[in-house]
Amino acid sequence: MRNLSRRRCGVGRNNWAVAMLLAAAPGASAVVVTYGQTRLDAPAWSYVGDWNGSSGVAIGDHWVVSARHVGGSPQGAFTLDGQAYQARRIYPKIGADLELIELADALPGWHEIGPRPAAGDMVLLGGLGQTAGDLLNDGIAWSGHRALTWGANRVAQTGRTISIQFDEPGSPAAVDGEASFAINDSGAGLFTMGEDGRPWVVGLAVSITGRYGESLHGSFNNALSLSDFIPWIFAIEHPGEPVTSSMGPPPPPSGFFHPDRVPTPGTGAAALVLGGLAFGARGRRGESR
Repeated sequence: MRNLSRRRCGVGRNNWAVAMLLAAAPGASAVVVTYGQTRLDAPAWSYVGDWNGSSGVAIGDHWVVSARHVGGSPQGAFTLDGQAYQARRIYPKIGADLELIELADALPGWHEIGPRPAAGDMVLLGGLGQTAGDLLNDGIAWSGHRALTWGANRVAQTGRTISIQFDEPGSPAAVDGEASFAINDSGAGLFTMGEDGRPWVVGLAVSITGRYGESLHGSFNNALSLSDFIPWIFAIEHPGEPVTSSMGPPPPPSGFFHPDRVPTPGTGAAALVLGGLAFGARGRRGESR
């Protein structure tokens, strides 16, 4: 399944590269599109919910991450499995399309942040947003119906931006449950399987390439690599506690990947536009340059 996020600029359909970023504007929703009839069941541990009409991923007992352009307010709620959890504070990350939401009440569970995956690694997509609609000659249209959906793909490019490519089902590059992000999937999660058998969240959906209203074969989906932001997140959730010290890294806090296993940050893919979805940009499989 693939999720597509929008940009913040309220422009016409012809300038869809800007309009897609708008998908993350307040009121937009996060959606995952699964191609054809192949749908993956949600993992046994799934903590992806609705935030401000888009998606958010739980990373701690009171903490959720989403795309910064999704917005929201302390009066809003993160909805998980039909239960609403009121926000207490929102922390936007300056210079990145990322926000951290603190909730008033404890969540039933969350995802740890995993290390950045390598090119070719299998990943899962999970989010709330428009699902698959009519089949097209070169892809699939969005239905306009929102639902929590899961799908699969492989990493095409890796760096501060993690990119996946929506391949035509049946092609050599496609995987079982081949998926793409769709409009309103801003803040949806990109996952790998952790050492404990639970899904680790490694990326946050922020942008896509393609044509508005459709997931096209060959289009790229971009996610912000969350491991790069562990120090910033940790400092907010655990104020005053060092991420590292002369005694070595602290024990991993709930909801976070251990700091001493975080890979060195790389260069982001050119298609990423912080603050919304980017359309029209294309990349190559492999390491970002």
